[in-house]
Amino acid sequence: MIDVNSDALENRAILEATGIAIVFTRERQVTRCNQHAEHLFGWPQGSLVGQPGSVFYPDAQTYAEIGAKAASILSAGLTLETDCIFVRRDGQRFSGHLIARAVEAGQPEHGTVWIATDTTQ
Repeated sequence: MIDVNSDALENRAILEATGIAIVFTRERQVTRCNQHAEHLFGWPQGSLVGQPGSVFYPDAQTYAEIGAKAASILSAGLTLETDCIFVRRDGQRFSGHLIARAVEAGQPEHGTVWIATDTTQ
């Protein structure tokens, strides 16, 4: 028998133990993230959930470009991997690496996972 509570605890431990930012989105809004994402992007604990995906990018054009690139790749069931400029809540820009994949291959409308790292160091 599968212990659903045990699986949930293990998944949470994996999300929190990684040294990378992990963000889940649906309909262009953050639905879940780990503490490292909040730290990396400068948001207080618990405050990223519900925010639009645009909060990670310095301007609307950058957000639109990443979105267009992601839409075509993720809809094809592939993984997006690219370097980009991110922005922290205080407006500080930083270079980063982004990996994104639809939670359900080829169905990004069902949710997407985004993994971000700071490459400035």
